[in-house]
Amino acid sequence: MSRSILASTLPLLLAFGCSSSDDDNNNNGGTPSGVPGVVNGRVLDAWGSRIGDARVLAAGRSTMTNESGFFVLPELPAGRQSLFVEADGYAQGGQAVTVVSGRTTYVEIRVLAFDAESTFEASAGGAVQASGAVVTFPPGAFAASGEVTARIAVLDASDRNELATFPGDFTTDDGALLESFGAIAVEVTDSAGNQLNLAQPAALTLPVSASAADAIPLWSFDEDAGVWVREGELTGCVDGSCDASLPHLSWWNADQVLETTCLEVCVEDGDGTLSAGVALQARGIDYGGVSYAATGEDGCACLEVKRGGRVGVVGFSSALVTEPVEVTAPDTAGSCGDASCLRLDAPLVVATPKFQATLEWGEAPSDLDAQFTGPCDPDAAYCEDRFHVYYSDQGSLAAAPWAYLDTDDTSSYGPEVVTLARCFPGTYRYAVHNFSESPDIITSEARVTVLTPDGRTQVFSVPSANPAAGDVWIVGDLICQTGSGCNCTWQTVDAIGTLEDIDP
Repeated sequence: MSRSILASTLPLLLAFGCSSSDDDNNNNGGTPSGVPGVVNGRVLDAWGSRIGDARVLAAGRSTMTNESGFFVLPELPAGRQSLFVEADGYAQGGQAVTVVSGRTTYVEIRVLAFDAESTFEASAGGAVQASGAVVTFPPGAFAASGEVTARIAVLDASDRNELATFPGDFTTDDGALLESFGAIAVEVTDSAGNQLNLAQPAALTLPVSASAADAIPLWSFDEDAGVWVREGELTGCVDGSCDASLPHLSWWNADQVLETTCLEVCVEDGDGTLSAGVALQARGIDYGGVSYAATGEDGCACLEVKRGGRVGVVGFSSALVTEPVEVTAPDTAGSCGDASCLRLDAPLVVATPKFQATLEWGEAPSDLDAQFTGPCDPDAAYCEDRFHVYYSDQGSLAAAPWAYLDTDDTSSYGPEVVTLARCFPGTYRYAVHNFSESPDIITSEARVTVLTPDGRTQVFSVPSANPAAGDVWIVGDLICQTGSGCNCTWQTVDAIGTLEDIDP
């Protein structure tokens, strides 16, 4: 049975900072040490279009983005992690992120489309060029025979959209911060699609921004560590393009190391509560660099930026962003952890969801459906008792019912994400329906990550037994009382039932 997917012009509200506890109803429990964290977010191209079916990898785990470009990676070790993205037609991208123990951190990863490709005989050599960049491969450049295909993606460091696709976080292997004048990704595959590397060096001509020096350090991206490593120098840059020899294939970057100082930034939600797990970005306005951080338990984070540089600082939580703040950094040396860091006068304010549930599953059944019901907004005249958000009515976050299903995935895996933006007194129920009917829902490998208003993350797996042959997994209820904000507690149900049980 097929169904149409309702389109929505609403920006998705996808994730928020949260802590973890094993006690379903303890709103004040702290986060135990050593508890892993969750990273979720979206994969976008340079201009903000969402990329579906992209593979996201971190710390030995991987997942695929849904049609809205959304992904979730649970149970990642706390600390700095490198996230990588592989998508057809795009150079491999990625970003470093600080995973907060027991909390969820949102991140947007942008990737750059390939500009050109060229197919030639490996034994003869060849070249690929685009946007003023040329990579020339000599005969015997590869330990391969037959046809090979070379692709390049050329990053214009003066273009803010393209600079957002810069992989990593502008950090070198010794912790310094870089300013980019231009970069290029180079990839070569054989006729079977296998990635190749160089047996002999290739020649590079790379365009650079007008502010570049005559000679610029050349850096390659270490994908395993998520940092940049210096490997030589680009020369002859007087006319706006430089030459270098490439010993291997990867991202290559024309950069100089910055003299840095630091900014301390705090973030709070609309109720004045400091927010953990919010992604922060400081983007150079008068230089080509970006630094990233995530707010910790105290709602604050430190960003290293160029001394005396003008930067725009913004916070991301869910696909909503704070109002950007422009700051002129101190013209004095400083690093995170020093008392010399400049603290912004006022916290940034970001909206955060009140509840969220992310559904993922295996290959079969192919079509599981997230189902979410709850009390009506008293001001919504059309809603008589309770709302029901599911594939046929995906809801809204900008108006009643203040709940939204981002994607109706009918071809296995998910994820499907349900988000609640406002709470009203009553009981909300989250459930999963086996629309495919066969095979049994207990074979689906379904998993739901629940983020609750008290800031906790919990992961539930579908029950292993279904004696009554039901087709609905009732995951749990969010019970909200009267009072300020969302005065709610989560109660796990974790039972198999029928569609009649979707309303509590």
